[in-house]
Amino acid sequence: MWYNIRKMIIIPYDARRLAAYAAIAHSLYLHLTQLAVRHCVLERAS
Repeated sequence: MWYNIRKMIIIPYDARRLAAYAAIAHSLYLHLTQLAVRHCVLERAS
């Protein structure tokens, strides 16, 4: 009984943590691609 309750609590917690990791990874990816694009533009300009 207690184990089932714990499982019900832990699973949404893990899902939220995964969602947070996904959001962080996504923003990092966007940031890196932005930096890469800016770098390419600067290289082309010079």
